[in-house]
Order: sequence, then structure tokens, then C-alpha cells
Amino acid sequence: MTSRDAMNAYLLECVAFFDEVRGKVPAMDLADARSLLDHGEPAEGISILAWVLVQEGVAVTDEMAAKVRRLTSELIDPQDLPAAFRH
Repeated sequence: MTSRDAMNAYLLECVAFFDEVRGKVPAMDLADARSLLDHGEPAEGISILAWVLVQEGVAVTDEMAAKVRRLTSELIDPQDLPAAFRH
């Protein structure tokens, strides 16, 4: 897989996460996070969504937490994620 293919696969995973949380977070927060994805900062957008999910009281599943950790790995310090999303 080329680096371009890997980046495209990563972006598709990020978009899938946005789709997964749509309806669980306010539309304005989703749009703000999506703007980061659209402007080349997808990990920042995922991080923001993690914080919004916690603020909205959404039950964080193990699968959801693992997905956020994977999508932000090496890009966002785990300590900058909500406790529910850390190891």
C-alpha cells in the first residue's frame, strides 16, 4: 500500500467515525470537527468529537474508545483525550 493509499484509508476511517457519532453529538460540534478533517487535521477533529461525546454524556464503548485511540495515535497525546478514551 502506498502512503497515499494509507492516507486515503485513514481518512475514510475518520469519516466513518464521524458518521458513527452523527446524531449523538450536536450538529454544530460535528460540523466544527468535520471542518478540521476537511482542512487536513483529522486527528484534531476526532479528538474534539471525543470530548463532545463525553460532554454530551454518550456511553463510550470499548470499540469507540479503541477507534479514537487508533485514529489519534502518534498525532494526539493520549493525555489530551478524555479519560474514557485513554488505555
